[in-house]
Amino acid sequence: MLLNSTEPGKHKTLASSMSMLLFSGCIRILNLLAAIQNGLQSFGQSTGGELVDSYTFSHPNDTIVKGAIEQSGSIFTNTVIVAASPILNDTTWNVVASAVGCGNTTDSTQFACMQNISTTDLSAAASNTTLTFTPVLDGVTAFTDMVARAASGDFLNVPVLAGTTANEGDIFIVIGELLELGDLVQPVTDILSSIYTLETTCPIAETTASRSAAGTTVFRYEYQAIFPNMSPFPQLRSYHTSEIPMVFGTYNLSSDSAFVIETGIQAPSTSTEIALSKTLQSAWVAFAQDPQNGLPSLGWPVYNASANSSTIATLGNYLNATGWSFTESAVIDALCPEISSFENIFTSIESGS
Repeated sequence: MLLNSTEPGKHKTLASSMSMLLFSGCIRILNLLAAIQNGLQSFGQSTGGELVDSYTFSHPNDTIVKGAIEQSGSIFTNTVIVAASPILNDTTWNVVASAVGCGNTTDSTQFACMQNISTTDLSAAASNTTLTFTPVLDGVTAFTDMVARAASGDFLNVPVLAGTTANEGDIFIVIGELLELGDLVQPVTDILSSIYTLETTCPIAETTASRSAAGTTVFRYEYQAIFPNMSPFPQLRSYHTSEIPMVFGTYNLSSDSAFVIETGIQAPSTSTEIALSKTLQSAWVAFAQDPQNGLPSLGWPVYNASANSSTIATLGNYLNATGWSFTESAVIDALCPEISSFENIFTSIESGS
């Protein structure tokens, strides 16, 4: 996130804002209003979800976006808030700039040079470092008072569909152990995965609760389904990204020869899997077409953050394997008040202390 538009270190959030404006301009030029009569929907997963959430705070008066879908990502994700800095650290920028031949002197000449480097070369140079680009609390794309802004309703008030998977951490924690040690998942690994999952679930809980309190129409879900032909390892549960193929209908990985060769898994799609995918596609399309009323018309109620309100849709669990049932935030978010303690445990285990 950028101090201003001429500084090096341009962040993806500013880029996403520009993309929204450019896309809006193209829409107006091409006069495709009939195709988007209900406005644009901002849609992202993981970091994309963080960007969607961030956009609603940095553009509270936007008239283009009419709804937001945030899958497994929120501006309140701890890594985003903790990593954010009020000043621009040009170290990472200069490492990449030097790698592509633009030198390590932060000036307009270097910036002009970087503008002429292809995205392929920039991505390759950034991927070859162990450094990360983190947000800058510039007062334009990110703010020091995010919690206060959320509490006061200072964000784009459009309907939001947001949620997570039940075992977000499996793809990061469990799969690492399986690759290193084989088939057995140790109990401590399961604990680490659960803590990692909280770091995605609880930020979604925070952003949806603040929006609900401000009178925003919110729909919340937790994806819980598990299908063998979507898991590179049978030990993985409903991991981070596992809902994406279901939303887009690309779930039959057993038809992908590379997947079959790498994993040895060749399981055809089940009737339950096909039906659940159709259900999710219908829901996402209903929200896109009518963010305010589309999901209620399918029987999905508006989210109420009170502990005893069963308005979180649980997708693909044993109660309704091809659709949704509903549960309370007291169930999904029960451990969120203690997340700091769990993060300390995570750090201690990871460091071996």
